[in-house]
Parts: sequence; C-alpha cells; structure tokens
Amino acid sequence: MVVGVVLAGMIGIGALNVGTWLDVNQRPIPSEAIIVLGGGPIQRVATGAQLFRRGYGRWMILTGGAPPGSSCTEAELMASEAMKLGIPARRLILDNRALSTYQNAVDSLAIMQRHRWRSALVVSSTFHMRRVSLVFSLVYRQSPVRLRFIASPDPGFHPRHWWTSLEGWYLVTTELILIPVNAVQGFFFGLSAPGRTGG
Repeated sequence: MVVGVVLAGMIGIGALNVGTWLDVNQRPIPSEAIIVLGGGPIQRVATGAQLFRRGYGRWMILTGGAPPGSSCTEAELMASEAMKLGIPARRLILDNRALSTYQNAVDSLAIMQRHRWRSALVVSSTFHMRRVSLVFSLVYRQSPVRLRFIASPDPGFHPRHWWTSLEGWYLVTTELILIPVNAVQGFFFGLSAPGRTGG
C-alpha cells in the first residue's frame, strides 16, 4: 500500500514536471545563422530578431510552408515581421516548403550545406524545444554543423504550470505524441543519407 502511494506520487510529480522537461533552452553563442521555425506564435521571430541585433547571427533562416487554405507561407509572414523589427531583407533566407519539424530540420540543413555554414542557433517556442532539439540533432548528426537551441517564450504555455490551462494540456499532449514520431523520422534520415555532410 505504502509503495503504491509512493509510486503514484512519483508518477504524479513526473507528470507535473513534463512542462519543464519540454523546455530546452541553451545559452546563445555567436553563430553564422539563426534558424526560426514557423508553425507557432510570431514571438519566435521577435526572439530571432533580438538574437540577430545582439550579434549572435549574421543570417536568419525562416522555415515554414503554407498551411492548408493559405496563400501565404509561414516563412513569408515571418519575413514581413522580421523586417518590421529592423532585420534587412538581404539577411533573410526563406524556406517556403516545410510543414513539420522534421521538414524544418531537413530543409534548413540543405540551406546550411549550400552556404557551407558550420554553426546555427535554432529558435522555436518553449513547449516545442524538446522535440526540436531531438529532431535537429538526429538530422544534423552527420554534418559538422554546431547547433544551439534557444527557447522563445510563449504566452500560452507556462512550463511549471502547464496543467492549469486547456492550451497547456493540448500542447503537452501533442508534443508527447509527436516526439517519438519525429524521432523515428530523424533517425532514418541519418541512416539513409550517410554522405550528407556540410562539406
């Protein structure tokens, strides 16, 4: 009985802490590019623009295709917002194709390889960062590119109190479902592309 109560308590505590587990946020260091992922709050662009202005990157890669029913891609919307925030258009590189975290990683890797860049900061929302760090690390694992993962605050998600809102429940549940799916995709990309390096 006592053991059962202890185990239930441990499971409960672990479940409540899943929000902080999802939050992967590293210290930024100067890099060649800042990769900003679409599919979330425009705050991601503001975070990327702040990093750019502080000298942490010379280029911004904005990755996101057009959602169903939309004539404008997420990358184009982010570019418009970035320019409003003072980022020169000539410093923006758009990936208008990606519609998933996995595609964000694959497409951004192709851009990094094309320019022979070896370092990047990857920006997405707090709740998204565990999946981003896992998928990007798998897709980039055979390249020489050094990645750092930067979390952008999301007004609808509080890592330590995620269970207090319906949006928090939705975001956490979605991430826990998609993390293994995207991890498998990233794993097989690494196996099927042994020659894809940054050279």
